[in-house]
Amino acid sequence: MAIARKVAVTAALGGLTYLLTNLTNQPQASAITLSILIGGVALLVQFLIDVEERQRAVERRLDDLGKAHVDLVERTERSIRDQLATISDATRLFDLLQRSTLHKESIAGLVALSARVPTATPDLVRSLTQAQVDRTSLFLDQLSRGAELTYEGEDRDWLLALTQLAKNSIDGTTAAGVAFWNSELGTRYLEYQRQAISRGVAVRRIFMLENDSPSAVIRRACRTQTEAGIVVRLLDASTIYESREIALPELVVFDSEVSYELSRSVSLDHVASPQRIRTHLAFTPRHVHEQMRRYEELWALSTDFE
Repeated sequence: MAIARKVAVTAALGGLTYLLTNLTNQPQASAITLSILIGGVALLVQFLIDVEERQRAVERRLDDLGKAHVDLVERTERSIRDQLATISDATRLFDLLQRSTLHKESIAGLVALSARVPTATPDLVRSLTQAQVDRTSLFLDQLSRGAELTYEGEDRDWLLALTQLAKNSIDGTTAAGVAFWNSELGTRYLEYQRQAISRGVAVRRIFMLENDSPSAVIRRACRTQTEAGIVVRLLDASTIYESREIALPELVVFDSEVSYELSRSVSLDHVASPQRIRTHLAFTPRHVHEQMRRYEELWALSTDFE
């Protein structure tokens, strides 16, 4: 179509030139030569215009390709940087996993299970899961810095887990009467102590009494624990408190390595019932040694049950 248009334009200009030269009575040879010349110039001009347009189109295409190439290079560079950063993080985490003193399979399993939490999980459940992960992270953070672990309120997980994991000894005191031992937690705790004794763990307990005459309820609790294999002793806490001003510790020391301590208000005159405030978990050798020294002192001052 473009060629036909060029031929038509060239023929029209040549014909018009030939007609004008004839009207001006020019020689026939000059008329034909001038017509051919004008037609050729017209054809050449059209060709040059077409070449220029094609050149501009090529330049625009090259410019578009250049921009696309730059964009592709930039996106490739970003992708490579992201991949390298991911590989670097993965390498760092893998290195930390290899140096961990914990079971590597458990840590790797935790990460794998975290990634498998369904996207359709309700927001509240997902928030609860995140809170549990954050709590574990806080526990590990405090542990890595050698700080005491603290739980606001009445703990059960640490107490039961440590009882199940103890290998050598469990040395505890009870200063809150027998209410605890009648609770679900107390019953489960006693059962775990029976299991610990069956695997060779020595379990001792000091019952702190308000006077030197234990009630029938306390005696029944002591007897239950004695039958479970726990070595039980009784201590008149009021006498010790008044004469020696010894703070009444409510604690359990596991394997002489970990001290599980309860901070609670203790009333010896029935004005107020004991209120649990917080739970401490200490494992620095110096602190645990001091708690064991205090425990042995109280043990020596106490008397055997029956």
